[in-house]
Amino acid sequence: MERGVDLARWWADRRWKALLEMIDELPAASRFNEAVQNDPEQAELIALYREQHGDDEREPWRPRVREYDLHANLLRDAVQALIGLRAAVIASAGGKPGAVPEYPTPTTEVDKAAARLEKAWAQGVLTRFGFDPGDL
Repeated sequence: MERGVDLARWWADRRWKALLEMIDELPAASRFNEAVQNDPEQAELIALYREQHGDDEREPWRPRVREYDLHANLLRDAVQALIGLRAAVIASAGGKPGAVPEYPTPTTEVDKAAARLEKAWAQGVLTRFGFDPGDL
């Protein structure tokens, strides 16, 4: 059984919202995203947006949950291990290896909610001991 959609039919039926939602769900490494990044008109619009809004306002890049599978996790672990080994070799030779960067993992609303709960718990502990969490 073949599954899928007829994009030509969606276009003819003027199903713009469905088409846009499908485009938004494409992986970052898709031909569509490559074409957008290499289109001169889109490049101008993206550059203008970045100039007006600044890159500093954007959150640091993190992979999407749907693109972070077992292979991505294993590759991240391998890269982290290699960086750690490099730092150890530099330190053993008497050098300063510098900070070892932590490669990002996906962040979900569950992670954000857990961080808020942990922060509230820590502030509660500080309050019980007579500290004002706002002073720290």
